[in-house]
Amino acid sequence: MSAHNEIKPGLVVIGMQHAAFHAADAAADFAVRRACSLIDRARRDGVQIVFVQQTRGHGPLAYGGQGWRLIDLVQPCFPDWVIQASEADIFAHTNLCAQLRAIGINRLVFAGPDADSVEASCQSALEIGFEAALADGDQAVFTPVSGRPAGADTLSFA
Repeated sequence: MSAHNEIKPGLVVIGMQHAAFHAADAAADFAVRRACSLIDRARRDGVQIVFVQQTRGHGPLAYGGQGWRLIDLVQPCFPDWVIQASEADIFAHTNLCAQLRAIGINRLVFAGPDADSVEASCQSALEIGFEAALADGDQAVFTPVSGRPAGADTLSFA
């Protein structure tokens, strides 16, 4: 594969914030364990990780509040990125697309507890030219969103 066709993946983790996990239950525990597994795998594979903190004016996702903070188990470390997004589509009103393209990222995998934001952002990524998929399970094998070309039934970090 030539350098210009090389696959360079990124993991986008949206909304792993205290406000999303206000109740301790089995579903929340599973979501956190799944995210941690994906993050660990991405770090092992040298994949760029982008943590997205959703910010919504006032209320539990107000910038700087306790609900806005990332949960302790998914704290970023170098060279992870952290961006703020105020829309369900994380590409709206951010420079994320330009940042990803600047370092050659062309495949994105999306995960997080807010299905609306994850799906909207995945769809937007496809529309602006990235390969994009939703995380499926905790093995870093991914199910692409509908509309993908034939033969693109799974995506991985590799």
